[in-house]
Amino acid sequence: MKKNSYGSIGILRYLCILVTIAIGMIAIIASSSGGGGDGGNGDDGDDGGSAVAVWNVVGSQVSPATAESEDPTMLVINGSPAVGYREASFESNLNIWDGDTWGTSVADPTNGNMNYTGYHAPSYCSNGTMIYLAYSYAGVSGGTTDEFYDRVFARNWSGGGIWSTPINNGEEISVKNTIEPGANAYEPAVACDPSGNFWTAWVENDVGGAVDDDHLWVAQVTQANSTRSNPLSRNNIVGDYGTDVRSVEVATNSSGTVYVALWETHHQDQDRTDLYVSRYSSGVFTPLGGAISDDYDVNNLSKPSMAFIGSDLYIAYTQANDTDYTKHVYVQKYDGGTWSQVGSGPISAYSDSDHYDSGHPDLISVGNNLYLAWDETDQYDGPFIYVARLTTPGNTWEIIGDKVNVDQGRDALDPSLAYESTEPALYVAFEENVAGWHQIFVKRMSLSP
Repeated sequence: MKKNSYGSIGILRYLCILVTIAIGMIAIIASSSGGGGDGGNGDDGDDGGSAVAVWNVVGSQVSPATAESEDPTMLVINGSPAVGYREASFESNLNIWDGDTWGTSVADPTNGNMNYTGYHAPSYCSNGTMIYLAYSYAGVSGGTTDEFYDRVFARNWSGGGIWSTPINNGEEISVKNTIEPGANAYEPAVACDPSGNFWTAWVENDVGGAVDDDHLWVAQVTQANSTRSNPLSRNNIVGDYGTDVRSVEVATNSSGTVYVALWETHHQDQDRTDLYVSRYSSGVFTPLGGAISDDYDVNNLSKPSMAFIGSDLYIAYTQANDTDYTKHVYVQKYDGGTWSQVGSGPISAYSDSDHYDSGHPDLISVGNNLYLAWDETDQYDGPFIYVARLTTPGNTWEIIGDKVNVDQGRDALDPSLAYESTEPALYVAFEENVAGWHQIFVKRMSLSP
C-alpha cells in the first residue's frame, strides 16, 4: 500500500493552492467580460452605488409556458419588482414579484386585441406607486370609422387583478378618426414624470397635413382627459421619398421637461433613417440639434432609450451601417448646446472581428452613474444580454460580469433595466429562448450604498 506523501508542509502547500484557485475564480466572476469597442474590464467602485458583479435570477420564468412572450419592461412599484410584456403576440401581461413567485398576470385589458408592430409593444412606466400602460388597440374590419383604425389607449394599475378604468375617460389618446380617410396609430412609448404625470408618444399619419406621412405625436394624459401636441416631423422636406416616422421614445427629466426621440426616413435616400431628439414644452417642439445618427436597416431598427444626469440628456441607440448593415450600440450626451459621443466608440462585448450585431439598448441613470443593457451577437452565436456601467472619471463603458442570460447557451434579447433604491439593486428583464419560444426572466444585482 502506497504511503500518503502529504506531510504537514505538503498539506499547507496544498491548502495554499486551493485558496489561490478560489481567489482566482472569485476574481474571474467579479471581473468584466468581453472587450471590443468601448467595453472592457472594470472595477465598479465609484460614487452613486458600486456594482457587485453577480447577477442572480429572481424566481423562475416570469411568463407562462403556453405561448411566446416578448418585449419586457422592467418596473418597480411600491418597492417590488414588476414586469410588463407581450404574450402570444397580442396580449398585454403584467406580473408582480411577491417575494417568492411572479404569480399570475394581471388580466389583459386589451382582451387579446392589441395591435402588434415591429419595434416595441406594449409600453409601460411606473411612478413608484402606479404603473401605466399604453397600447395600440387593433382596428375592427367593418366597424365604425374610428373603430376601423388602430388607436392608442392607456390604463393605470395600483394593485389587484385588473387594470383600472381606462384613463383619458376611456377615450382614445390618438387623433380621433371620425372622418375619412382616417389613419392607424401605433408604436406608443410612455414616460412617468417626477410629479406623477403620465406622457405617451406614438406614430400616426397626419391626415390633414399637406404631406401624407406618418408623424410623431405626444400627449399628457390624466384620468379625465389628455392634451395632445401638434404632429412632429423632422425630415419634413420635399424630396423623392416620404418621410415616415418609424419608432419613437419619450422621457422626462427631474424637473418634468419632456423630450421625444424619433427615427424618421430620409427624403432623398429611401434606405436611410435619421435619429432626432426634440424638447416639448408649452405645446412647442424645439429641435436639439440636427440628426444624431443615421441607420440603413429600416426594418430592423431598435427603439432609442433616453436617461438624465442632472441637466444632461443621454441617448442610447443602434446604428446599422450602409455597407454590410451590421449594427452597433452608441450613446451620446446633450449638455444643453451640443451632442457628443460617450466613450471612445461603439459599446461592444466583442472585438471588431468577433462582433456581428447589437440591438435593443436600454439606458438608465442611478445617481451619477449610467447603466446600459443591450443584446449582442458574435459571428457564430447569440444574441446574449450584457450590462455595462459608465465609469467616471474615464468616460469608458465597463461590462459588469458576464452574459446575463439564465442559460448562457441559449439566445436572449431585448433587455430592460430598473433601479430599486431601498435594497439598493439593479434589475434587468429580458426574453430568453426556451424550447423554441422566448420567455421572460429577471435577474438582480446588488449595488452597495
